[in-house]
Amino acid sequence: MAILAREPISSLYSDLLATVMPSVTLVTADLNLEESVTTFFASLFPLVYHHAVNPHLRDFSSDYKSCLRATISEVQPFGDIPRQLAHGVAKTMEATRVLLQALNLGAEVLNSTDTLLMTDSVDGSSGVNGAQWSECHTALLRMSYCPTCQGLTRAGLKACSGYCLNVLRGCLTQHASELDLPWNGFVEAIERLVVAVKGHDSTPAIVLNVEEVVRSLDTRISEAIMYAMENGPNLEKKFLPVVLYWSETWSLGLERNRLRVFDNRQLRRISGPKRDETTGGCRNLNNEELHNL
Repeated sequence: MAILAREPISSLYSDLLATVMPSVTLVTADLNLEESVTTFFASLFPLVYHHAVNPHLRDFSSDYKSCLRATISEVQPFGDIPRQLAHGVAKTMEATRVLLQALNLGAEVLNSTDTLLMTDSVDGSSGVNGAQWSECHTALLRMSYCPTCQGLTRAGLKACSGYCLNVLRGCLTQHASELDLPWNGFVEAIERLVVAVKGHDSTPAIVLNVEEVVRSLDTRISEAIMYAMENGPNLEKKFLPVVLYWSETWSLGLERNRLRVFDNRQLRRISGPKRDETTGGCRNLNNEELHNL
């Protein structure tokens, strides 16, 4: 079964990887991981159903497999595991994607800010305060070239750290004060997200640790397959009502100990497709077969 399931497994893990790849972190990703997980289990259903119900018969036709995939939401062969897994994986990978996006954006902002501040400090092009930039320019010039003018040309000779820091503080104070509050808010938000993604959040019901979720995928998928295998003989009858009276267009049935009137088209959707032994495909139940439910 593992060899036959290689393609849907590969597709699922490719979608997981694509979600957090650097190439898609700064743009809105088109991937919907909940749909990816649902599609994975829908692709797995015909394979698991074949091994659970009739492992010794020849493989189902492509038409019949399509019919089986179309009924997975009604039959729910894997129980509630696909829904739980889809929700958990989507939340975790989205949190990881947002974290990577924020870190990349923060790095770009820092690089751009460094360049902008130094450019403004040197040429005073911002026009905010000409006198301030003139003083800054003079201080930078004095710090950088006065030792050379005094003949202090020894390699590696630099201004003392205190003097250097004072000059930079004077040049960058205005911009730094403007950036301080929003930047601190950004850093604090990143720290909270990192804590959540690492799995130390105060709400343990929401697991955002991507490593933990990915490591548990194989276990959860195995649990879903075992659930379907153990309940294989009952899959065909799981949601079928007992028909008490029927006509050409509607039927009266007993579903979960309650009387209910069914439109026959609705009843066919609930009962799912019937395998056609002649063609190997599938077809809807006829009225007589509905009557015998």
